[in-house]
Amino acid sequence: MTAGVDSNAYLRLAAEHEALMQFLYLAPVGLVQTAADGGIVMINPVAAQLLMPLQRDGDLANLFDALAGVAPGLRDLCAAFAPPRGMVCDGLRIPLGGPDARATRLTLLKLDEARLMAVLADVTAHADDAPSTHATRAAMP
Repeated sequence: MTAGVDSNAYLRLAAEHEALMQFLYLAPVGLVQTAADGGIVMINPVAAQLLMPLQRDGDLANLFDALAGVAPGLRDLCAAFAPPRGMVCDGLRIPLGGPDARATRLTLLKLDEARLMAVLADVTAHADDAPSTHATRAAMP
């Protein structure tokens, strides 16, 4: 324990940290925190499951490198984003390929000058054959 920190505060902080880690690992979407250069700092299992098939060498160290074959302009998109924080892209559809034609939607948020947060949602089941909202409404009584 660190000097100057009482044990109750330390225990509360440890419990909050554990709850946050459980949240990240149980989230139904992929979550990736990266450095500004795309270096992966933290990744949850869903994100690893979506990204790992793109890595021939099994090295999942950089988000931009992982997506280079399917989203080659992503690194440049981030580099061109001038504001100190904000939404770099929202819902960018990225085909992941493979026999089941997997796809993901990427939302990328610049947290600050040094950190990015990526959210990856598996949209394979919502591929182009899914009816539009308009078509779905028209089919309802």
